[in-house]
Amino acid sequence: MFRTSSFLLIFFVVFSCKNEVHKELYPSGNLKFESTIGENGLFNGGYTEYYDSGEVKTKGKYVNGSISDTVYVYYRNGNLKSKGLFEEDIKKGWWNYYREDGKPKSFEEYVIVRDSMYKNQSIHYLNNEEIDLKNSSFFSLEISDTIEVGKNIGKVLNYNSNYTSDKYYLSDYYFLTVIVENEYENGLIKKDTFSDGSFSPGFGIFARKKGNQTVRGSILEEIVYDIPSDSSVVVKEHFKYFEKDVFVQ
Repeated sequence: MFRTSSFLLIFFVVFSCKNEVHKELYPSGNLKFESTIGENGLFNGGYTEYYDSGEVKTKGKYVNGSISDTVYVYYRNGNLKSKGLFEEDIKKGWWNYYREDGKPKSFEEYVIVRDSMYKNQSIHYLNNEEIDLKNSSFFSLEISDTIEVGKNIGKVLNYNSNYTSDKYYLSDYYFLTVIVENEYENGLIKKDTFSDGSFSPGFGIFARKKGNQTVRGSILEEIVYDIPSDSSVVVKEHFKYFEKDVFVQ
């Protein structure tokens, strides 16, 4: 679906001309792919990929050889299949996925963690367009757009997990911990942790100076599974990440 490699034909175009439209064909002769090769020898500008029967399959944009912009993917019937942002060939932010009849299928958020793509949240929909809570994993936070210098309070408003399907799951051994990367004096970043045994813990946000600030942190979900067959206990961990731009007054 998404192209990050080149064929022999591409190399020929790169070395023989500049700012040329590059096209690839199916064995049938129908157009498969077209884009523009810039003066740097890399794909630059919009691209379109087609089904073998001629319908548009994918539309996006290359920047210096990498897919970087909103990408649209279509079914053969012309309905939108998915759309979302790429940054240097990596999915980022919220993506929308649809069924072939146009109804919503899922809404998924991707973030970059240690230079790799990480699926952070996923909201799946049933055929009646209601949220499939059993198979969805998402959260919402209460963080004011404007905070004060010093200590401020945030809160987990809603946390829905699909991480508890094991039949030996014990509800008394379920933990949520919020970890906030707070900046203190001399630029020291300290990971402050907050947990109160509930699914909606509060957490502290420290603002050192006035102006714009980005609140960054993660939610650690810990689940204890009891396995009666061998009397062992298994602890599983799962992280979700968040950040929000605020103004400190």
